[in-house]
Amino acid sequence: MFEAFGFQVIIDQSNNQAYSAFDTGFAGLSQFTEIVYQKKGHVWQNYRPLEEVLPQLKGDTLVVLGVSLTRNYKVQTINALESYVKSGGHLLVLVEHDNFLNNARKQNQLLKRFGVKAYYGKARANEKNWKKHIWPVVKSPLFQLNNIRVFLPAPLKYEGNNKTLLKIKNPLNKSYSVVGTINEDEKGRVIVLGDMEILWNMQKDTGINYGDNRAFFKKLLGHLFTSQKDQKLTFNKGGKKNLFVYTCQNAMELKDTLGSVTKLAQSLNKRGYNISSGCHPPKDSIVLITAPIKKLPKWSKEHRLILIADGQSDDLKNKTFKSIMKEDLKLKITDKDYDYPLNETLTDYGLRVGSESLAHMSEPSFITDGQLMGSSVSLKRSAVLINQSEDNETLGLSQKSHALSHVVPQNDDFSKAFEKNEMPKQYPFLIKNKRVFLISDLELVNNQFYHLPQAKIIEGLIADWL
Repeated sequence: MFEAFGFQVIIDQSNNQAYSAFDTGFAGLSQFTEIVYQKKGHVWQNYRPLEEVLPQLKGDTLVVLGVSLTRNYKVQTINALESYVKSGGHLLVLVEHDNFLNNARKQNQLLKRFGVKAYYGKARANEKNWKKHIWPVVKSPLFQLNNIRVFLPAPLKYEGNNKTLLKIKNPLNKSYSVVGTINEDEKGRVIVLGDMEILWNMQKDTGINYGDNRAFFKKLLGHLFTSQKDQKLTFNKGGKKNLFVYTCQNAMELKDTLGSVTKLAQSLNKRGYNISSGCHPPKDSIVLITAPIKKLPKWSKEHRLILIADGQSDDLKNKTFKSIMKEDLKLKITDKDYDYPLNETLTDYGLRVGSESLAHMSEPSFITDGQLMGSSVSLKRSAVLINQSEDNETLGLSQKSHALSHVVPQNDDFSKAFEKNEMPKQYPFLIKNKRVFLISDLELVNNQFYHLPQAKIIEGLIADWL
């Protein structure tokens, strides 16, 4: 059983969803992940078929279904989701306006089971001000919030036991006023939101930081999950060296959840390393830190670092997208605001986590192949590592991969949206030097996939490096 202490939020990636929980970029969901951590929950990303995973879930869970590159749900997936809700699991379904990438059509395949349907259009406010027109002011009667802001949301209609969760205060079209619903008929809750951008990192006047948006998600999680339980992990003491797991800001807590790296820590503990965690690493420790941290703490020269990145993309590199953001929406944005935080330390060693995600474009998929010490590995939404120093040793390379600099398509035609003209290449995903051991993909060593041979290979490499 997949059990978490506290509650768990599962960001589904099994249909190649475009947005990642650990992406600190403009369109990433890392600030939503931060809210979950603050509420004592856990976050992990699922890459396995939902019909295999859902029956194994135990405890309080919320599955998030976002915009995906795969157009249709399988019947068995829809059946599994319906059974999951009836047994007490919660579901958050996100729809985009204008049936973007056929998202509304796809989500409607599932939503009709719960009495909800998304229109293939967009809802706007009856306002002359351009920003209020396309970012309508929305209220939530359930949570008593009156300044939620959503971006051109998909209108929703519903029947049965659904209720309005989000409603535009001053709709341009009154039949397009409902942009969020909640169904509490079963043991589990089904929430439908007509806007994906409400979760994006962005800044103060957009996305999750706009108006009451952050408060909305805090209240939503509080509404779904009332009981909190926790588990303190214990480690053997008396080792010769110290491994310190940095758990502040957005870094992954040392908890026994599928997205965490406790199995790696426990294995290194058995190899003779004392394990501790917190915000201030002792001078004599090796420090392990995971994405999606906001800003690195200050290191001493004595620290050695195990740094674990994850899939990242820089949607501002898309010139069309950036033009819309700056020219049409008048947003004051810079690329530096969304640079990968680990780079602040890595630059001194001729290393950098690139603003790309590896993809296998022939399928297409965010799962691609790699080679590690003569063994085949599976990379899942891996970041790209850039090596500019002869002092660094590359240990792992992807096989025939493409590096997507942005994952927000600008065209409903899928083939054009992700068209790649260059030949696939090999990209580093594992690099070390005397001070830094850098891993580009959290799923290579997290608890969910630690049973795979690749995790043990990396564990051995880390142990030799230590």
